[in-house]
Amino acid sequence: MSASCSSMRCAQEKILYGVLGVGAVVLLFPYLLGVVLAGQIGLWSVVVIDSLAYLWLLFLVCYRPLSYRARVYGLLFLIEFLALSLLAITGNQGAGWLWLFLAPVLATLLLDSRNGYLTATLSAVLVVFLGLGGQTVPAGSDTPAARWLGAVRGHLQQLFGTLAYSGIHYRTIAQQSGGYAAGAA
Repeated sequence: MSASCSSMRCAQEKILYGVLGVGAVVLLFPYLLGVVLAGQIGLWSVVVIDSLAYLWLLFLVCYRPLSYRARVYGLLFLIEFLALSLLAITGNQGAGWLWLFLAPVLATLLLDSRNGYLTATLSAVLVVFLGLGGQTVPAGSDTPAARWLGAVRGHLQQLFGTLAYSGIHYRTIAQQSGGYAAGAA
């Protein structure tokens, strides 16, 4: 990566390495605090999930042979893993929705709008599968699964709206910088 950044790919790399580097440093204290507190109250699943996530982040930061795309996909996998884990542990009231919202936006920003839509679709399928747990929901019912699907529908509407907005701006910025072909390669 050079000091001057004139292509879309160069800008994307700077964003990725900034997110990874700052994340590894800034998230150390909350990680340690969360692991200690979760361990004290016996939430060992949170300890394991947080530890795996932070180790994966360190791997993405430190392992030099990884390509740009491998780092991006690794980061997207990490975000999806955290989102689904938080949704499974804390339910609809937890922060899992925020993590789930972040993955498609980062996919659009760091790769392209097609990958953003694919990530959003994958997120939707995984959340519906997680929420339903294999059960069917009759129309108009007021069961926990029906409430879950209502929340999923609302969150996904927000997600796809933001993603469409991000995709439009991605193309505009890429075309203005002349780096769309280089950035998408």
